[in-house]
Amino acid sequence: MLGASLALHLVLLLLVGGHLLPRRHQPRPPAYVVDLVNLPVKAPQAGRPDGRAKKTVRKKSAPSAKKLSRPRPKPKPRPQPQPKKVVTRKKAGTKPAVKRTRPQAKAAATRPAAAKAPTRAEQERLERRLEMLRLKRQLAALAASDTRAGENAPLGEEKGRGSEQGVGYRLWLQQAYKEAWALSRYQVGRLDLEAEVEVVYDARGFLRDYSFRRKSGDRLFDDSIARAIRSVDRLEPPPGKTLRETIVFNLKDLMD
Repeated sequence: MLGASLALHLVLLLLVGGHLLPRRHQPRPPAYVVDLVNLPVKAPQAGRPDGRAKKTVRKKSAPSAKKLSRPRPKPKPRPQPQPKKVVTRKKAGTKPAVKRTRPQAKAAATRPAAAKAPTRAEQERLERRLEMLRLKRQLAALAASDTRAGENAPLGEEKGRGSEQGVGYRLWLQQAYKEAWALSRYQVGRLDLEAEVEVVYDARGFLRDYSFRRKSGDRLFDDSIARAIRSVDRLEPPPGKTLRETIVFNLKDLMD
């Protein structure tokens, strides 16, 4: 009985610790490049952050009808006096001698030269072209099998439910922080650093506070994150209410 009880407790400890049951790792969301020229919106529509923005076409106003003026009749031209014809007699002359030219000999038809065998450089160039064609076909097949929206998707977010064209403040801030971030890869000890920061902006769009919810353990990396956040000290357009966003800073994503 004692051995069975110990075995049962050991199994329970292994289950709780996650050694027997596999742990589910939450997949990281795909990384997009957000164009900061497009300002953030409050209610983004469904689409992709790297989608295409619709161009607003201005309607041209119809041209106003112009009054047609009747053309004035042109005055009839006066008849001009015609000059008198002068009759001249031709003098009888000798006919010019006709020069006889001998027909030129036709150029001898040249026989086509025999096709030369391709050189080694030409053969390698042809093989490279064929390899590029194979790669293009493979990329086209991968793009066709992708179920996500393509490049022609509207500008928005994958989980957007609003009606505004653009991305929300969180994705826009992520891209703004990434462009403001600066740190050499040789200043950090490893490349798997990650930190989580909560930022607070007021209703007018000014940065009011930020705090690390989870630090990376590398002081230089954490300091570089704080500098990037402080550099984006205002949002345009202002959110209209207090904005709290949690941003994850991953060193590999920042360096891409």
